[in-house]
Amino acid sequence: MNPLQKIKQTGQSQVEYALLLVLVAGIGVVGLTLLGPQIGDAFSRITNQTPAENEPTTQGEVHEAILVTVMDYNYVGLANVPISVHDAAGQALNITSTTNSKGVASFAELPAGSYTFRGEYQEQIYWSGKLEWQNEWQTVILANKRPFTIQVVDSSSAGIAGVHVTVYTDEDEYLDLSGDTDEDGFVNFQLPEGAFKFRAEYHAAEYWSETTEIPGSNTAFITAQQQGITVFANNGHGAGISGVGVYAFTPNGDYAGVHGETDNTGRVTLYLPPGPYKFRGDHQAREYWSGVVTTANGKEASIEIPEATVRVYVVDDRERPLKNINVYAFTTDGEYIGVHDKTNNSGYVVLILPAGEFKIRADYRGDDYWSRRLETPSQTEITIKIGEDGEDDEDDNDYEDEHEDEDNESNRGNNHNNNRDD
Repeated sequence: MNPLQKIKQTGQSQVEYALLLVLVAGIGVVGLTLLGPQIGDAFSRITNQTPAENEPTTQGEVHEAILVTVMDYNYVGLANVPISVHDAAGQALNITSTTNSKGVASFAELPAGSYTFRGEYQEQIYWSGKLEWQNEWQTVILANKRPFTIQVVDSSSAGIAGVHVTVYTDEDEYLDLSGDTDEDGFVNFQLPEGAFKFRAEYHAAEYWSETTEIPGSNTAFITAQQQGITVFANNGHGAGISGVGVYAFTPNGDYAGVHGETDNTGRVTLYLPPGPYKFRGDHQAREYWSGVVTTANGKEASIEIPEATVRVYVVDDRERPLKNINVYAFTTDGEYIGVHDKTNNSGYVVLILPAGEFKIRADYRGDDYWSRRLETPSQTEITIKIGEDGEDDEDDNDYEDEHEDEDNESNRGNNHNNNRDD
């Protein structure tokens, strides 16, 4: 229903009339002539039903400026709307202003004559009626902005939270309006009359609504179709690896915004829009990739994470095994990879490590002792020797080259004397 017709309906509450008068009074109105028979009749009915002291017109009063008020369909003033002045034929006069917080723009020092005013709101153009200045001094532009709700749902019609939605005209012009869906998949906008469509951005994909006419409708739906794909993180010999963080990417390396963690079978199912993807597994401070796979229900992608079994011995300076010593694995850059255990009664521990280069640390009586570099899978054993002074073993990459001509006794002495803290 046209807002102006709504004003004219019999039984219209006095409260609505009073609210409109408050808006008029708030912009300093002491005389009011609105263009157009419906608008004029509406204000005539309002003033006829109010006490004389609230009459908006004072006979013979001279005004210094034209006031143009921009309202939505609830007669609420709209701020920051650009207004331009045109002559009676619609020709622009290169005179502009912008509405204030109450939705009012003023134009002073215009010569007497006939004018129309154009407002641009959310990529839509709205016009006032013709105003005869200086016999008339105020006019209204109705922008007819209305509430509109969009819901983004998945293929089972369940709402999806946190989806970014943008608003476009039916001719693909962006309206500089956007928002994120709530926990039930809803997002609300205030829109003028016209034809619109809506775009949802979800997991690196775009989904569009159908074109919607306002005021014919006040809701729209966007369905984000997705498919499940299972990613299997394994050691290359069929054994699954649990606790691997898995992330989905497009083939060109753009993150798709979807991730999960493998279960105790080494698998995780991710839900993605149809299309090709590759998957990255993060495990023990290293990254591993699958090949490119196209999503299809029941399809599986594989991430191989080569593993090696390494036996770490911890002994004192007399080569005696030490039990119950905490042992930790690090990258060569000193990043802990989340692997540790305690030595058994025989003074060793078995660690499962990915392929690569590592350092192993043993904690003994409050001090740290380090192995030399360990390269897996080519090396399967390494020894950490605890010095009597309680300092760290030498971790110099060139250690063996510097001492390759020394005998075993000299090497033991150097290891003892060159220990350092990590």
